[in-house]
Amino acid sequence: MIRIGIAWSISILVSCSIEPERQVTWSTNLKSLGTYSSPKCADLNGDEIMDIVIGAGMNEKENSDSAVVAINGLDGTVLWSVPGTDQMVGSAVFTRINDDKIPDVVIGGRSAQLKAIDGSNGVQLWRFEIEHHGYDPYGLTRFNFFSPQVIKDQNNDGISDLLIANGGNISAYKADGTDRYPGVLTMISGSTGQLIVADTMPDGRETYMSPIVTDLERDGALEIIYGSGGETMGGSLYMTTLDQLIKGDISKSRVLSKKHGHGFIAPPVIEDLNDDGVKDIIANWHGGAMMAIDGSSFHVLWEKTIEGTELNTTPTPGDANGDGIADFFTVFSQGAWPSNTGAIQILVDGRSGVVLHQDTIGCTGFSSALSFDSDGNGTEEFLFSVNEYNCRGIYLGQTQFRLLVYDYHRDKTEEWFPPIQAKNIGSTPWLGDLDNDEKLELIFCLQANYNDIGSFYGLQLYRMDFNIMNSGTGWTEYLSISRKSIL
Repeated sequence: MIRIGIAWSISILVSCSIEPERQVTWSTNLKSLGTYSSPKCADLNGDEIMDIVIGAGMNEKENSDSAVVAINGLDGTVLWSVPGTDQMVGSAVFTRINDDKIPDVVIGGRSAQLKAIDGSNGVQLWRFEIEHHGYDPYGLTRFNFFSPQVIKDQNNDGISDLLIANGGNISAYKADGTDRYPGVLTMISGSTGQLIVADTMPDGRETYMSPIVTDLERDGALEIIYGSGGETMGGSLYMTTLDQLIKGDISKSRVLSKKHGHGFIAPPVIEDLNDDGVKDIIANWHGGAMMAIDGSSFHVLWEKTIEGTELNTTPTPGDANGDGIADFFTVFSQGAWPSNTGAIQILVDGRSGVVLHQDTIGCTGFSSALSFDSDGNGTEEFLFSVNEYNCRGIYLGQTQFRLLVYDYHRDKTEEWFPPIQAKNIGSTPWLGDLDNDEKLELIFCLQANYNDIGSFYGLQLYRMDFNIMNSGTGWTEYLSISRKSIL
């Protein structure tokens, strides 16, 4: 049974004093839980208001009775919760598995957890079962699942299937790479959860990246962008095709970028930066570089590196300067985990790679920014999370969280959610029209302060209503992939 209550001492009255155009409608407290997952929304109870699904859990390696939670978008009450054996770190996707009219949920997590859940009632439809513990691709699909992508039916059973990566042995502590087994790119049946096909990273490295499915040339042939390597081990950004994966062989994947010392962890985004009709690939390398790669020639269009930093976030596209080409906002963490010493926010011109804006606000965090047109002027602003504490490592002291919005057109950063004693480490908010009133609502997660940055001691979800018309543009949730469409 899920436990709801005040998990730490905060006052909602602070939030309710925000300007009238931004008002907290509800907040829900989930005691003892925490999250690295990002909220995803769909109507699960048929009331024409979207509801929220979030992966959660207790501290790492601990069982939880509430590893996946569905929240009523109308009032913040819990619709259902699903137990887990570890943290559910992936973000949900919605698909149709059973015969009702309610979307079903698929979500991944640590310890080989991958579950399909009936969206209407929280009943488990299937869960992934480890086939064996050998060292072939099927046996190596036994570590952590990340966020899936829904793909068209591959095994002819009438149900859409899933693309998802698996990797990261938590028991591998040695710096020399011992027990760091190759990550696996997999295709999984949407109807049963069984492996359709799997293959390991071409370089034999781990993977932590959620793969992206796209159609760069808009010709119907789907490409997969995926990455290898980790926080302290080099890796590559790769491209293969759906056809190559279905044959079970991604060894001939194109290397888009290869780096030493750090890998590619955060998912990239896809945008056409040079008006050639072919989509380009914008990716963050964990070692402190954001790069744009031409989707036709695969040459690097530009690269922005900040020495002595790490990048855990996805670059956020938004047309900040009004030239019709996406620009990119991202947050670099100064220093090396777990001793990060601050954060650097930069905005890069998507066409040229020139830095348009740079600032240093707050400390580390793995939450990506959002973009949207908040004032109807045709350009997009960037909403991002800030954790402010002593910036001397993982021991936080009193952390304060804020939501800020940066407007390049006015060169101004505004506070949209005032300081509150809480933290948001790795959950990207969701922004959209939740209740069909043609205005925007924001869903975001906060966690209680507790000793160090990674410990869970209580989770709070907020719904904030904006008096802003929904323009239908922007990068408005984790794994939006593109400001306009997935493909």
